[in-house]
Amino acid sequence: YQALIAGVAGIVYYTYYDQVTDLNLKPELWAELSKIGGELTVLEPYLVLGQRQKLGTGKAETYAAKWRMGSQLLVAVVNSTGSSQPLSLQLGENVRGGAANLFGGRAGHMTLSGSTLSGTLPPHSVDVYQVELAG
Repeated sequence: YQALIAGVAGIVYYTYYDQVTDLNLKPELWAELSKIGGELTVLEPYLVLGQRQKLGTGKAETYAAKWRMGSQLLVAVVNSTGSSQPLSLQLGENVRGGAANLFGGRAGHMTLSGSTLSGTLPPHSVDVYQVELAG
């Protein structure tokens, strides 16, 4: 997700199998990695057709961006640190309703109030939200 936020133009997905890295020995990590393809399929319209804009987090090693596509906004937030990070993101948009956690299998850690998305992200976490824009 850090690469998507940075504006990557493509993703190559592979794993190593050597003396150091054997994902067969890390089934929880392998299960999480196997979800990436499905998540990218959901995100594809935003990534291809949407207009990306990085959002300032004011914190080192935390990253955020939004993609606007028509009357919808996709917001991705990453905490790559080893500690919880309180964040407050100004979306700069006229929003309607709340922020829907795009991937229900993940806990959403942020809430939307007006056009500000705020909350505390746990260590090494990603949140992805869909927000409906007004008019």
